Amino acid sequence: MIQRTAFKALLEHKGQLLLLGLTCLVESLAIVGQAWFFGTLINNFIFSENTLHDERYSIIYLGIAIIVRLLAHYIQESVANRLGTAVKATFRERALEHMFKLGVQHKERHGDVIHMLTDGLEQVDAYVARYIPQILYAIMIPLIMGIAIVDTLPIIGIILIITVPLIPFFMILIGKQADRLNKEQWERMSFLSGHFLDVLQGITTLKLFGRAKDQIHVIGRLSEEFKDSTLRVLRVAFLSALVLELVSTISTALIAVYLGLTLLDGEIPFFSAFFILLLAPEFYTPFRQLGAAFHTGMAGKTSILKYEEFMNRQLSLPIGGQSQLKGKVQAIEIKDLTFTYEDSENGVQHISLEAKRNSPIMLVGESGAGKSTLAHIIGGFLTAPKGTVTIDGLDLCDIDIEWWRQQITYVSQHPHIMKGTLRDVLSFGMNVSDEEIIEACKEVQLLDVIDRQQDGLDTVIGEGGLGLSGGERQRVA
Repeated sequence: MIQRTAFKALLEHKGQLLLLGLTCLVESLAIVGQAWFFGTLINNFIFSENTLHDERYSIIYLGIAIIVRLLAHYIQESVANRLGTAVKATFRERALEHMFKLGVQHKERHGDVIHMLTDGLEQVDAYVARYIPQILYAIMIPLIMGIAIVDTLPIIGIILIITVPLIPFFMILIGKQADRLNKEQWERMSFLSGHFLDVLQGITTLKLFGRAKDQIHVIGRLSEEFKDSTLRVLRVAFLSALVLELVSTISTALIAVYLGLTLLDGEIPFFSAFFILLLAPEFYTPFRQLGAAFHTGMAGKTSILKYEEFMNRQLSLPIGGQSQLKGKVQAIEIKDLTFTYEDSENGVQHISLEAKRNSPIMLVGESGAGKSTLAHIIGGFLTAPKGTVTIDGLDLCDIDIEWWRQQITYVSQHPHIMKGTLRDVLSFGMNVSDEEIIEACKEVQLLDVIDRQQDGLDTVIGEGGLGLSGGERQRVA
């Protein structure tokens, strides 16, 4: 009933989970106490003709029960919210860490990954903070109240035994349909996010070829489909709420009718009947709330399943060994390298070359020939077959991969430049002086770019390197 990954994440916060169960128990007892003392007050006022002074202790105890119930409920909400936030943050942190470990190869569209990391994992909060605690409430609160009701009048237990199973039955019946619709909605939302991101990234190309307005209609159609999908989910949610309310109302009405007839026949005292009547609606309330929380948490459950699927992706980054070279690297040699991607025939076949220090090499070939693949293998982003790539005679598979990445600089064809001043962009978070920045700029022939800017290093560069040419972006990178 509880998603496995979410349950494992909750077990990492056992203290808060225990506090949640304890406050739920306290609230359940407080509700029973509240009904008991309120029933005692009414009974004594009507049949014993007691005054407020006579019942002052009952009023105090009733007030204490109400305050304890409110405090317990407040602590429950607070702990549940903290649990939801903690689990969501843990999932997001692990997903980001796994994303970086996956390396340069991603099967998912960027929009799918972004949707999972942002809106998708936001839904986990509702699943952990609302649905899972409500399962606990739906077990504990009715159990304690059921014991109190049956202890007062055992025959009412028959009505409870008959009506209670109907609630999970209808929840399971409707829940399967809701689960299917939620998965469809996720797929539509994920596709819409990915498509919208692709359109934004390619808006310049679309405008050049006069296709930008066509995309407006496409996005409009996808939005309408997503709206229809959302309404279908809401329709099922409202149907579920109606069924649960109907079962709860009819069950409470049956108990009330039976108590009324029994009370008229004189087979039960007023206090017992009134006490049970006060508890009956409270007995069914957690089930109704569980129905609402179920549909709130369904999107979160779907998000967790997508998170699981993402986390099960095999890592493509090489593990490396422990070896490190002393001194400067003199030569990189590739011997009969063959590398193909998983579920694809693309890659390189039988490549051999030798790169020596201070002797530049240019790889020339058509798109898809394998130039980027070679760069990724040498850079330590893809795992090469053992014995095919050596650094000064040492196999790349045996070299400490983190150390190796610090020895090389890799500039992609399309480096992404963050928005900020030239100083911020060039220093890239490192604590360096302007003199060191200028010295580095001399090495890459970037001084002319700085000199022609009126503000020099304080010149603001737009997101993606706006204001720089393609070659200047690569030199900045």
